[in-house]
Parts: sequence; C-alpha cells; structure tokens
Amino acid sequence: MVDFDVLKDHGTTNERLRELFTAQLPGKQEDLAKLSDDEKKKIKEDVKRREKIEDLVGSRIQENITFALRNHKFYTAVDLAWDSSPINSRVIPLIMYAQNRIGVDNCIDELDKLKITDKYIKRNDDGSGVEIDLPKFFEVNINLVRSFITRRHAAQVNKFANLYPFFKYESRTSSPAGKLRADVLSQRVEIMADQFDYRHFQSQVIRDMLLYGHAVAFPRAAWEREVQWVKDNVPSELDYEGKKQYKSLITKDGVSWICPHPSRVFYDNNYPITSLNTDTGCEYVGFWDIARYGDIKNNPSFFNRGGIKFSTASLGLFTQYSTYFNNYYTQIIPPVDNDDLTQWNDRKNNVGIYSGDMEETSVFVVDYFWKMTPNQWGVGDYPHPIWVHLKVAGDNTVVFAEILPSSPAAVFSYNENDNRHLSISMAHELMPFQDQLTNLFSELLETAKADLFSVGILNTDIFPDNEEGLQLREDFRRTMQGENFYASTHVLEASFAKLADMGITTSPDNVFKVVRAQPNTQLTSIFQSISQLLGMVERLLSLSPQEQGQPAPREVSATEVMTINNTTESVYSFISESIDEGRAAMKRILYESLIAKGSSTIHLPVKNKYSASVIEAAGFQVDPEGFDFMDPLVERQHTVIGSKKSLVYDYIFNSRDGSERSSNVQAAQTLIQMFQMISQNQLLTQAMGKDKYFQLVNEISRKLGTDIKLEMNPDESNDLTAPGDQTQEVLQQLAQAIQMNAQELDGIKQALGVGQQPPQEPQVVNE
Repeated sequence: MVDFDVLKDHGTTNERLRELFTAQLPGKQEDLAKLSDDEKKKIKEDVKRREKIEDLVGSRIQENITFALRNHKFYTAVDLAWDSSPINSRVIPLIMYAQNRIGVDNCIDELDKLKITDKYIKRNDDGSGVEIDLPKFFEVNINLVRSFITRRHAAQVNKFANLYPFFKYESRTSSPAGKLRADVLSQRVEIMADQFDYRHFQSQVIRDMLLYGHAVAFPRAAWEREVQWVKDNVPSELDYEGKKQYKSLITKDGVSWICPHPSRVFYDNNYPITSLNTDTGCEYVGFWDIARYGDIKNNPSFFNRGGIKFSTASLGLFTQYSTYFNNYYTQIIPPVDNDDLTQWNDRKNNVGIYSGDMEETSVFVVDYFWKMTPNQWGVGDYPHPIWVHLKVAGDNTVVFAEILPSSPAAVFSYNENDNRHLSISMAHELMPFQDQLTNLFSELLETAKADLFSVGILNTDIFPDNEEGLQLREDFRRTMQGENFYASTHVLEASFAKLADMGITTSPDNVFKVVRAQPNTQLTSIFQSISQLLGMVERLLSLSPQEQGQPAPREVSATEVMTINNTTESVYSFISESIDEGRAAMKRILYESLIAKGSSTIHLPVKNKYSASVIEAAGFQVDPEGFDFMDPLVERQHTVIGSKKSLVYDYIFNSRDGSERSSNVQAAQTLIQMFQMISQNQLLTQAMGKDKYFQLVNEISRKLGTDIKLEMNPDESNDLTAPGDQTQEVLQQLAQAIQMNAQELDGIKQALGVGQQPPQEPQVVNE
C-alpha cells in the first residue's frame, strides 16, 4: 500500500508520469528559443528516459505477444471443446427444410456454402428435377467438457456466492475495537461487491480457472467513482424562487475488475505467476487486446494520441496468426502505410504512424503493469518500488499512465506447477475422452444405419413387357421407396398359372422378396464401451455418479458411500483452496485501494452492535444527528462516522476468511456454553466483573444477528456483588433465558428491558 500524500511530497504523481511520457522538444525554432538552458536540459533528459522506457516496454510486449500467438492453440483447443455444437452444422439446413421453414432453393444454397451439396442433392439425368435426400440419422457432438466443468463450477459458485459479506475481514486481535474496525471494513467492501457485482465476476473467474488452469483478475483502474447531483433539502423559508441548492452524491465508489482471456495475459516469467498474489516476485504483468484506432484517438483521457507507432513486424502478426484473430475477433483491419516505397527495406524507417483517416483500422492496446522505482526513472525522488499502470498503443506508445495503490492482479490457479509456463487444466484432461465419446456415438450411428439396410427383390418375369406391365413395375417401385412402406399394406397381383407355365415355382418368394441385414450385436458392445469410458473419466478425475446427480449403478455399502463422499469433498476443498488464494489477494487489493483512494469519510451502520466506548476506542464516533442521504427527516441513530484512516490497523484482516469460513451461529453456540458455565460458577462471575461479563453477552448477541448492547455507566462499579446492585439478579435471569433456548433472544430483551430496532441496510454517502 502506498500513501499518495507521501508520493506527492516526493514529486511522484500521475502528472509527473504524463509529463515524462509526453516529453518532446518543440519542433519550431522560435518555440525552442524561448526555453532556458535548464529547461532544454530537463526536457532532453526526460526524452532519453521516455525512449528508454518505451524500448524496454516495447520489447517485452512484442516478445510476449509473439509467444502468446505461437502457443494460442493450447487455449484455443479448450475454447473449441467448450463451444462444441450439440448438432453438426451440415444438418441445420436439412432440419429446417424438413420442418418446412425453408424451401428447396434456400436449402441448396445453404448446403452449397458448406460444400456438401453433392452428398444430399439428387438431380435427374436431364437436370429437370431436384430431390433432397434427408438422412435418417444425424451426427452429434458429445460435449463432455461443458458437462463436467459446469458441475465443478456450480459446486464452487454455490459455496462462495452465498457468503455475506462477500469478503469478510477479521481482526488479528480479539479486542472489541479491532472487531469494530473489521466489521466496518467488511461492510464497506460489501457495498463495493454489490455496486460492481463481484459475485458474478468471481463466477466467471472460477469457470476460466477450471477451463484454462488459471485466471488472472486485474483492477480496471486504480479507483472508480460515479457522481450524481441530487437536490439538497433546505428549509422552505430559504428555498426562494430561482435558487436551487444541489449536492453531489457518490453512486459508485470502488474497484471494478476485469478477467482477460489467458492467451492474452503475460507476466515476468522469472517468477511464478502466483507470486502476484503476495507481491513477492513478478516485476511486470499485463494483457493485450485489439481495438479500433478511433477509440484511442477520440478518448480525451489519453495523451500521445496523434503519435501512435506501428511497424511491419506488428502488422505481420495479423496475417501470420490469422487463425487466432478469426477465432476471437469479428473483424481485423490492419493499417497500411505506403507513403515510403523504401520503408520495407529500411531498418530505421520501418515504423509508421497512425493517421486521422485510419480510425477504423485495428491497433494493439496493452495494459502494462510495471513495478518501478520512481527515483531511478526520474519520476520524483521516491526511493521505494511502486506499481504503475501504463496503457500502451501500437508498438510502444504510452497513451495513459497512473500510479496504483496496490499490486495489480489476483491469480486464481488450480493445480498448476509453478515451474511450468503452461500447465494442463481440467478441461485439457477431459478433451481426449470427449473426442473418443464422440467417435463412439458416430460408430453407433453407422452401425444402426447398417442394421436398417434392406433390399426389395421383385420378379419382373411376371409382368408383361407392354405399357401396362412397365407402369405396374414403376408404381411398385415408388411404393417400396415411399414413406408409407412400413405403415400400409400393399397388394401385388401375380398369376401363379402363368408362373407355372414359365417354369417358376409358385412360392411367394419367387415373386417378391425382402432381404434385410442380420441383427448386429455390435450395438451392445458400443454401449458398453460408452459406459466404461464414462466410468474411466469419473475414476481419473475423482468423480462419482452421485456427484453428477445419478444413482449408483449397483448396490454400495455405507463404507463405500462415505469413501466416495470424503474423496469428493477433498477434491472440492482442494479447488476451493485455489480460489481462496485469489480471494485473499483481492481482499488485500481492495483494502489497500480503499485506504489510498477511497472517500475520506465513512458512514456505516454498526453502532448498535458496539458500545460508545468501543466506537471511540476504534477511532470513530456516533453520528449525533442521524443520517440519510435522501431524506434528513428519517433518523439513522445507528450510524458510525469517521475517517478511513482509522481502518489502518496492522492489516486488520487475516487469512481466516474463505471457503471454510466459520459460522457465526456455531461460534455463538460455543460462547453460550461458556456463558452457561460462568453463570453457574459464583467465583468465576465475581472474577470477571461487569465489563467482561457485558462483553461476552454483547458478543453472543452480535453472533446471533441481534443488536443487544450492554455497557457500564462511567460512575458504575465493576463489582457484580456490590450491595444494592440488581445486576446480578438480571444476569441470572439472562442466563436462564439463554439456557432455555439459545435461538430465542426475546427473553433476554425482556429481562434486560431493552428494545432495539432491526439493523438497517448499509448506506455510503459522501458530500
């Protein structure tokens, strides 16, 4: 975490970054003459620094983009397997024709596009008629990757998406003030989770982690804030005509995340990518994308928009790796610069500049995160490394720069080897089985087609060779080939006397015979192979039919059921640990970003859970007037206000939050048992005193989700056995109420005479 006030004192600011990356001597002599020698020297030094950074960043970007494009098939194969269509594309026009949705001509046109017209179109010899031969069986693709990934994905999403708050910060200390700070921070980050939809984003990250082996989440910006104007309510006597008072309302305030495709992510491979989670290794990381040059040129937040460079080396990537770009982008328009005919053969002149008429052309845009030491690069005299975010367009033109409050990425890595640049994922393991399963189903269809083979043999000797006989044979041929062959009875007239005169026996088989294929036992073998293949997948990936929602194929013992359950839970927990590592990094980034860039004032509803002394000890105070961001007449006496700096508390959170987050109800039950034991022991009760006794009751109520709060008066004795003190009697009633039913706290409220309003929803307002 960095302190931007300290950075500013040392000249390390976003403005200085912009000054560095736009450094350039004036092109006109009269402008150059206006500069002093010191100003010229400073600009020349900045130009040298800028060129050095551009060369460093440009070479890294070029190297990593080329590496990504060379190895894109590793990830493209997974995407093709995930997007595998359940029906073959060649079948779609045939099905639409069979359903009378398109005509013959349209169907032929669609088949021509797929270059399979000859396979399904039959034409008469003279070309006068066209007939579409509809197949009885259609080839299908079995998507095993999507099925198994979805099951694992659903199990993890259900585990994490139902956590409230989504990120829970717990104090490293057990003091009430520490717990208050943790609650305040958890509520503040929960508001960010709702505003920027962290739950949906994490679902996408988990899917990518299972598909590709790892997923990297980047903050979209150092901090994002959306502001709206609302009418400021003022007394009617002051609201005179023509004068309206408004105030600014922050509608969104926090960090938004982005998870780029892993084929476009690069990092400092001197260290494992997971070192980014703790900021203990990689010195740079980033991701690249393709954008329209017009989007860069017309963005007022960017600088150097008129000097974005491109070279023939970068242009060649569009054509050399066209397979990748056609798979992930709808349209690529590389820039073309033919102004200099010698450009292709001149090393120094092998760079072009995007111009105003190239707005529709494509340009590489790279989000480059760099851990730099400012005083080594002339960005102030701050001596310690910080993370900066550079947006680079073209080859090496920096168009945006900002200082980050924390490390730039959270890595979700599942079962990857840190010593390997590429590791196979769960989807990679499933792909061979998916291909084999598709082959088995294709073989099943071909075998079923062979089983339905039949031939009708008609003895033409019984028909005269006149016109009537020929017509009868043709009618019978059409009848046998028609759709009603199996549904209706057909009559074949034959003269057995004439057959006898011709020397043909009068057996019906000598008149007409149907020859069919013998029943094929191979179908059973194929079904067995499919079943065995699925069983092999389940065994290799530690799955079970029960996990897929299927009944056991045989009777299983209780021991076997427990073993299957334990194995499945072990695998689920192992996957969850990978997610926990990424979530811990996100928690740290959110905390550091909030402290460094968030709004200074905090308004959060935690008062009723803590006493006034605890709130003051934590560095906050109770809002004395109540608070509401739209209607000041609505009292909010539960609001705690204060500075975000009160949250800077030795990284108040720890690693206990995750998939195995402890339940508040379970913790409350444990405390209730302790409370019962203390209440029944007079010696322990006297030794604790009122303050500790009240803290225990308050903690139980917080765990159970109520706002019962006990606190001592400033002049009150801490002795529970003081003469005339009724506290002991009240506490005995309290202990009896808890012992009767831990879930029913109404008895506690009645015994204490306390009635509290239910907690309100958190609100964040900054003026």
